Amino acid sequence: MAKNITEKDIINNIKDLMSFLGIIVDENTKETPQRMVKALQEMCCGINKEKEIKDILSVTFPTKYTGMISQGAINIHSLCAHHLLPVIYDVFIGYIPKKRVIGFGKISKATALLGARPQNQEDFTQDIADTFKNNLKPYGIGVLVIGRHSCMFCRSNGVNHQNAFNITSAVRGSFRKNNATKEEFLNNINLSRGKQNI
Repeated sequence: MAKNITEKDIINNIKDLMSFLGIIVDENTKETPQRMVKALQEMCCGINKEKEIKDILSVTFPTKYTGMISQGAINIHSLCAHHLLPVIYDVFIGYIPKKRVIGFGKISKATALLGARPQNQEDFTQDIADTFKNNLKPYGIGVLVIGRHSCMFCRSNGVNHQNAFNITSAVRGSFRKNNATKEEFLNNINLSRGKQNI
C-alpha cells in the first residue's frame, strides 16, 4: 500500500465512487466499501509474492520418471488489469521433469498466487511458463490458459460475449522443439476435459 494512504481513505473514496454512480446507500450497501476493500485485497494477494512462489516451487523430490506430468484444469480467479473486473481461468500445465518433481498441490498453489493480481491473460500465461521453467528446470513445459473475462459480458457495449472464452498458450524447451511432445500435452488436456475439444 502506498505511503500516507490508509484503508479509511480508500473506503471514503469508494463511498464517493458509489455516490458518483448514483448508488443509494441502504441496509444492503452501507457496508459495501469495506467489503470491496477486503475482496480486492484477497484478489490481489499475489502481488509481490515472488519469494513465496519461489519457496513453494523449491520443494522438489527425486524421481526416475521420464514421462510427461500434466495437471488441469486448475481453477484460478484473477483480475483484468484494464477494468479491475474478475477473470476466471482454467489453467493446464504439463512438464517433463529432469530428475526432480514437485508435489501436485504445489503446482496449483503457485499458479493461484501468480494469478492473484491485476494482469492481462497473455502475460499471466507466459509468467506461469517462465516461473515454472526457471524454478523446476524441466526438460520442457507447456501452459494453456482458458479465460472468461467478466469485462466482456457484463458491460453494456451492445455485444453479447456471454459464452466467449479466450485461449492463450506458452511452451518452453522440448514442448517448443518437439511437435509430438506438444501434441501429447494437448491430448492430456482433452482427456482431462472429458475428451471434449478445447
